[in-house]
Amino acid sequence: MIILKTVFATLILLFISGLVFAELSPSSIPPIAEHNYSEAQKKKEERTSKTPGSKDFPLIVETLESKSDAAEKERTAQHRAQEIATSRSTNQLTGGLLTVAVIQLGLFFWQLCLMQRNIQDTRKAADAAQKSADALIASERPFLTVSIVNKFDSVENGKQTVHCACKILNEGKSPAIINFADFKIMKAGETDFSLKPEGQETARIVMGVHDGQILERSRMFPVETLNKKLFCYGVIEYFGIEGIATAESSWKTEFHHVYINPPGNFHRSDNKERNRYS
Repeated sequence: MIILKTVFATLILLFISGLVFAELSPSSIPPIAEHNYSEAQKKKEERTSKTPGSKDFPLIVETLESKSDAAEKERTAQHRAQEIATSRSTNQLTGGLLTVAVIQLGLFFWQLCLMQRNIQDTRKAADAAQKSADALIASERPFLTVSIVNKFDSVENGKQTVHCACKILNEGKSPAIINFADFKIMKAGETDFSLKPEGQETARIVMGVHDGQILERSRMFPVETLNKKLFCYGVIEYFGIEGIATAESSWKTEFHHVYINPPGNFHRSDNKERNRYS
């Protein structure tokens, strides 16, 4: 076993020695002098064949920077640095102004919200005061109601006269001054509800609490028309007395009563447009 190993190692050494000898043999080594000469000659010929300043043999020129050029570059650099600093300062100032504007805008909207809240509070207070005033007026105001009393005359020449008395009663809690009061007797089918000409007023009548006032009107009708419905339509406008909470308030009573037979009396009709108490 040892012999085999020795033989194997010897063969390997011989193989390596043969390779080294083959590399170092004279046939494999090129002629150094001839090779060096040919390379040098070739480079010399290439240099002599090129024209200075051509594409293949460019001239190399070294430029020297003058003092004026150096100063100009320094000034340009300083100017550029100054521009950068100015731009930076401008940007910072713009950012600061924008921040202030945003803050002011926020404060403006905040003030608007506060003003809106104050307006709402003021409106609520005004509404509450108005309701209180309305409640006071409602509790102290005069209130005029109307009732109709009628009478028929005997028939003469196929006609009969109807007499109606409008009784006005103050059922409120303060005196009233009647500024206008009028009514008329109508029959079914008539549509003219106008009363006194516009601008004409009755004499102002002062009515105390629970006082009454009577207005009388009469109208003659042909007997055959009395089978139809009769109406009494009127308007009363009044206001409170100076010095009382209701002095600057005015009200209007509009009434529309229909004659019913039997029992032969006038009663308030179902016409809501003509029966209004304000």
